[in-house]
Amino acid sequence: MADTEVDLLALRAAYVSKVDADLELIAKECHRINSDIAALQDQLRVLEGNQALLTGK
Repeated sequence: MADTEVDLLALRAAYVSKVDADLELIAKECHRINSDIAALQDQLRVLEGNQALLTGK
């Protein structure tokens, strides 16, 4: 194999590795954000319940 082919294969492998790592980070961040949203929705339900109780609505 020529040096340029070896370099190209190494570059492709590095690119695939970087993309895989980025996809994993994105998945983790999506999971974290979804968890945060669920917690905030729970807090909102409690606050709305408190508001309804206090206002009689």
